[in-house]
Amino acid sequence: MYSYYNVNRDLREQYLEEIKQEKVPKMPYPANINIKNYNYFLFAPTLCYDVEYPRSGPFRPWYAISKGLHALGALVIYIEVFFCS
Repeated sequence: MYSYYNVNRDLREQYLEEIKQEKVPKMPYPANINIKNYNYFLFAPTLCYDVEYPRSGPFRPWYAISKGLHALGALVIYIEVFFCS
């Protein structure tokens, strides 16, 4: 919550400074304060808030299945080594 507050405070200061200088602000500031954005920050595995997070593209089901099978294999090896010896 502290990070969310600080980043939005800094963005607001920049936004007001641009308005003071009579420039057209090209910032996502007022639009980024909403419930969807806040909930994404709370439930995504991030430590620091940012207006936009990098994304790798569309969801790839075969990649997710592959990583799940790797994790399952590592778990089986772990159980075999430490509990079945």
